[in-house]
Amino acid sequence: MADACSRFVERVGGAWVSAPWPLFAVWFLGPYFVPREAVAPLWLVCSALLLVWWFVDAVDQGVAAWQWAVGIAMLAIGVLPLGRLLLIAAWVIYWTRVRE
Repeated sequence: MADACSRFVERVGGAWVSAPWPLFAVWFLGPYFVPREAVAPLWLVCSALLLVWWFVDAVDQGVAAWQWAVGIAMLAIGVLPLGRLLLIAAWVIYWTRVRE
């Protein structure tokens, strides 16, 4: 699995690092700027693509098991009402501390 992820990341090249930021921006800002009837599908699609990117990148980066556990816990709590701040914290921590 790690080899397949690494080959995919290598094939995408430099676009791999910049690809999640527009998804994150739409995911975060979408509910504020997108019409109410389009928010749910747009948010779900961006969330799914962002999670796929995150999973492939974490496998490629060789993230430790305890970091996986903490990240999954933060994401799980983050989808609860009033937990959105943890989703943002998980994203910031991943980019500043975990990702090399």
